[in-house]
Amino acid sequence: MTEVNDRYFSKHGHELRFEVAETYGEEVTSIRKTADLWTKDVIGYLGPQETCVHEGRMAAAFNLPMISYFCTHNETSNKKHFPTFARTRPPDLQISKSVVSLLLAYNWTQVSFLYRASDNGEFDAVAETLKTTLRTAHIRIRSVATWTDIYHHGYSSNPFERLVEDTYVDTR
Repeated sequence: MTEVNDRYFSKHGHELRFEVAETYGEEVTSIRKTADLWTKDVIGYLGPQETCVHEGRMAAAFNLPMISYFCTHNETSNKKHFPTFARTRPPDLQISKSVVSLLLAYNWTQVSFLYRASDNGEFDAVAETLKTTLRTAHIRIRSVATWTDIYHHGYSSNPFERLVEDTYVDTR
């Protein structure tokens, strides 16, 4: 940040500073922090990660840009209600439509659906959205299987060998 300030901003009498506001993934805390930052005259928001609907509406009300790096809520794509909101990760429905388009392009009409099931359910919403989108596109889900541990190639056991062994007969 020092380099950016020295090179670009200081010669115009400006300084770029970051104000960190940890929300711990809690919506009420995130809403409070969004308002608190506004009272400190921030010029934009990077984040939040876990929640973003109410925070995005607040950013719009304050006419401040908000760039979320993980927001998955589809409603924040409505530019009428979220004109200052942008994201770096597409919403679950857009991801699902992309997967379905690819499957249909290759005439795949039956699939086995595999996804990581975690304690906090971080992938459950996208999995449910994708399953619904597959069914709507008349792609038959022959089986659903999950694994729970994070897989690091070469460092942990490979869950996919068992999953493929368990599902390949129904998938073909």
